[in-house]
Amino acid sequence: MKTDSTLEVSVETPGSIIARIALQCGITPHRLGQIAGISGDTVAKILKSGGNGMRLNILRQICAALNISPNTVIELLPPVVLEPPPPLLTPGRKRAGK
Repeated sequence: MKTDSTLEVSVETPGSIIARIALQCGITPHRLGQIAGISGDTVAKILKSGGNGMRLNILRQICAALNISPNTVIELLPPVVLEPPPPLLTPGRKRAGK
């Protein structure tokens, strides 16, 4: 948190979860890329963007390199709360004579 009047908002993303697990394992992003068989630039982009647009096969490779299941990353994400959808059909006006 910042000490001034503005608040820093941090949201858990797949990229931040991967970064935290890699840090706990003592693995740098460059080394993670080497172990996973993907470029270090790809890993850096995933960590910087939060994993936005990350393909499933890349997630699987990174998780295999960290010896975790992709489910572990997904389960650590915060729940998503969606508003209920609007009704599909609304009753119309009744016609006179029917």
